Amino acid sequence: MAIPPQIERLHRIASELVSTPKLTPESVSATCAVELREIDCTTPQVRELQGCPIDGPFSIVSLRLPRTGHDAATPSLILTPRAGARFYQSDLEGDFTFGRDLIRIDPRIKPEGTITFQEQRGTTTLVFEFTGRSRLLRKLTVRQDRWSASEVS
Repeated sequence: MAIPPQIERLHRIASELVSTPKLTPESVSATCAVELREIDCTTPQVRELQGCPIDGPFSIVSLRLPRTGHDAATPSLILTPRAGARFYQSDLEGDFTFGRDLIRIDPRIKPEGTITFQEQRGTTTLVFEFTGRSRLLRKLTVRQDRWSASEVS
């Protein structure tokens, strides 16, 4: 089981991200308490920023935004849990539904496969990826409905 303050912090971060009208470098930096820096991205339509918070439930915060003129790209944020945090699905069930209607299982991902749940909250989709058997959180992805790339740059 994860440490209760870390669970509360994960819930708070997820709630703030869901209520944020747009995923921007500023809003993500403030919510996740991290300094984001632009990194090289192999996809020309996407701008990628990444940061490693000193503290908190996540060790890597990666924000992907559409570049100007590439409106087809969807903004997304990938949060990788800190190794010591060890968030199990059962730790997070109080605030998230993990409904069976939007579930995907992939047994090919090592070492034990993955199980992914999607949860829609307004214009934001939360995607929780857990290990197959132990149900340990591997990553949390936050995606927002498309908005104009010109609003980002």
